[in-house]
Amino acid sequence: MDNLEKHINHHRDDFNYIETDTNDWEVIQQQLTDKKPTPKVTQMNWWKSVAAVFVLGLSCYFFFTKVEKTPDLMVGLEEEMHFPDITLKNPNGNEISVSDLKGKIVLVDFWASYCMMCTEDHCYYFKPIYNDYKDHGFEIYSISVDENVKNWRQAIEKDSLNWIHVSDLMGQESPVFSKYAVEDLPTNYLLNEEGKIIARNVDASDLEETLSTLLAYKE
Repeated sequence: MDNLEKHINHHRDDFNYIETDTNDWEVIQQQLTDKKPTPKVTQMNWWKSVAAVFVLGLSCYFFFTKVEKTPDLMVGLEEEMHFPDITLKNPNGNEISVSDLKGKIVLVDFWASYCMMCTEDHCYYFKPIYNDYKDHGFEIYSISVDENVKNWRQAIEKDSLNWIHVSDLMGQESPVFSKYAVEDLPTNYLLNEEGKIIARNVDASDLEETLSTLLAYKE
């Protein structure tokens, strides 16, 4: 029992549940077996726990704040700001820029041939509006996220989308999509005759109302 006695005497604070008025080490050994020590929680450990929780909470706050604000910071585009110019090639290989359309109301449309919501917007909403207003100063400039040129061309021809189509065929790796923070498809910007942003992600009813007002034209 010599080793046990030395260990307990050396670490007396850790064995405060042992009765100190006994010298019978057989009894002490039995007490060690029957009782479990109460874990010690120091003030320092408590403050470390509080600090850890605080740091974690602060990190989460800044993380989610950054995620929420990232699109605006990346794009830097708000209403009344000029839309940064884009120059891309159409299916025939000819370069067309947004700035070439100055003087018209322009819907800059980000889409893909495999995007069902894009197809729905094109066929059922934007196509009828385009046909009504294309001769009155309205144009659509569609930028595709496709990588396969065949799929891109087939989608345009199949749905008879007779407005401007361009792409760099780099898919989601295209710098165009990161520059304009296009995280979802479809995404669009509506520009006035001066190339300033009127709205983002405009729907069909708002688009038609805006065109009828700005172009002073009704069907």
